[in-house]
Amino acid sequence: MIIKIEEPERFIMAVEAAAKVTRRKSSIPVLAGVVLTASPAGLRLISTDLDIVLDELVPARVEEAGAVLVSARGLRNGLLALYELPWKGLELAIESDGARLIGSRIELSLPAISPVSKYPTFSTGEFTHQFDLPALVLRNAIDRIRFAISAEETRYYLNGIYLHATKNDEVPVIRAVATDGHRLALVNIAAPEGGTEIPGTIVPRKAIRVLRRVIRGDDNDVHVEISVRSIRFRHGGMTLTSKVIDGKYPDYEPKTIAPFLADEASGTILVRRADLARAADALEGVASRLTRCALQTDGGRVLLSVIAEDGTVASATVTDCEVAGLPVSSGINLKYLADLCGASHGKWLSLGFYDSDHKPIFIRDLDNPDWLALMMPMRR
Repeated sequence: MIIKIEEPERFIMAVEAAAKVTRRKSSIPVLAGVVLTASPAGLRLISTDLDIVLDELVPARVEEAGAVLVSARGLRNGLLALYELPWKGLELAIESDGARLIGSRIELSLPAISPVSKYPTFSTGEFTHQFDLPALVLRNAIDRIRFAISAEETRYYLNGIYLHATKNDEVPVIRAVATDGHRLALVNIAAPEGGTEIPGTIVPRKAIRVLRRVIRGDDNDVHVEISVRSIRFRHGGMTLTSKVIDGKYPDYEPKTIAPFLADEASGTILVRRADLARAADALEGVASRLTRCALQTDGGRVLLSVIAEDGTVASATVTDCEVAGLPVSSGINLKYLADLCGASHGKWLSLGFYDSDHKPIFIRDLDNPDWLALMMPMRR
């Protein structure tokens, strides 16, 4: 049975995403595989690691239905071997003992891992809440806060993005929050119909990474469904279902944000984001990304300096800044500073400093008031 892949580039992206979901090393061999199912609707690719299921339909010309389970990474590597632009044709043959990839010059065979009937299923529970978000809005929200997701396994409840319904200036919003205990970022999204009463849900880091890969920044909405145990995203021909993290997210707002919204910072810097990003990038070329970066103000300038492990001293100056309040002298993790500049999208950043190393630096994007971040200073 020969299947004509009508959009090779989209098929490749679907295979790449499936390979990201599967487990490279597992005592269950089928978890390294992707199920290819041909039907009149097209070619479906299903992959799972038992926590996430990715189901994507790509356009294909199918004359006969069939299914096979093959290695996801083997399929991806085979496509890389066949890679050519422009594509002159890509076909897939599903057979009883595996699959064949047929390009214009090369043909590759992939053995079946196991019968499709042995592929695991995924239980989600009843989805009690659902709403739609524009794909571009959701993608931008992920980009602006995922840098703060924790990778520390001992505090597993921080290993994802926390979604919950709240109000911002009495306006209903869905708030997405990420923190690793050293920095915090949040973004408010205008609550759509059905989104004003969603329960607090922690979406795991891996699911966020896969979701960001598969949603496109087009005009279509992403349909979101939430249950007690799972969250599901539907976009075009893609369905991503993930278990949620079973844990209580820290009560971040009263303890972390509210005092800084009410109190005046002792010193504030208004700086062009692009200028600050260039300075951070320049210093990263000299010192480790985890190096302490000393930050000081001098009139309308911000002075940044680092000391590398070999004793090399590097400094950068950001000019044309607006400094208010007391002069600032603080320390920032260089990696955090670079991540922050990459996550904010506006032209101007406002950095609020307080007269204590125990209080975080408060960062606002003046062009995007729905986003803000906190970052703990780095002491000597």
